[in-house]
Amino acid sequence: MIVELCVPCLEEYGLLLQKVVAGVGQIWNLDLDKFFELSLVVMKAFEGTTKSAGSGNFRLRLSRVDEDRMQVDIESDKTIDMETYRLFVLPYITQELERYRKVILHL
Repeated sequence: MIVELCVPCLEEYGLLLQKVVAGVGQIWNLDLDKFFELSLVVMKAFEGTTKSAGSGNFRLRLSRVDEDRMQVDIESDKTIDMETYRLFVLPYITQELERYRKVILHL
């Protein structure tokens, strides 16, 4: 199952984005830790794009790989401000890469 959403990079769309992520979490029965982590990263990335000047679109694509894994793709016409990227998005990416590295090493 794949869920895609494209919204303008405006604060008013933050609540809609939260509701979509919450709905996906419920439909896919994500455990609370994974759901919290996912929603935090998505919302912080969205907030980071709304801080930039100008208009643009924020795209979110959630793909369920299997019962334990999900792929999250975030794209934006606008750049995410560096503070948000450094504090929230980069640590999540690093953590996911480390998790996959461990899986590959154990295979």
